[in-house]
Amino acid sequence: IQIEKAQSDIDGIEDNLSKIQILIDETQRRADQLAEEKKNAERYNEITASIGSHEATLLRIDHISAERELAAYTKSMQELDEQISASRQKSSDLQNRISETENTIVRVEDEKNRFGGDE
Repeated sequence: IQIEKAQSDIDGIEDNLSKIQILIDETQRRADQLAEEKKNAERYNEITASIGSHEATLLRIDHISAERELAAYTKSMQELDEQISASRQKSSDLQNRISETENTIVRVEDEKNRFGGDE
């Protein structure tokens, strides 16, 4: 009877050991799964941080480029303003010369008419 009892106990222990081994295997599989998920999450965080850093760099580059473009447009506008001012001055000078020439023509015609006119 004791041998049968011992054999029954051994069978129960072996059954429990089998169940425990199944639990250990499942736990190990889950631990491996979690380790892989952790590794993937860390890689995701690294990539996300890298993307954020690159986006910030691109924004800085865009900002610098926009500032340079604005400076170039501003310089072009200043140069065009200077050209417009110079053209207006030339136009004014030419208008004055036209007026002087017209006055000279009128004066010459008046003198011509005074000194005998229609030759």
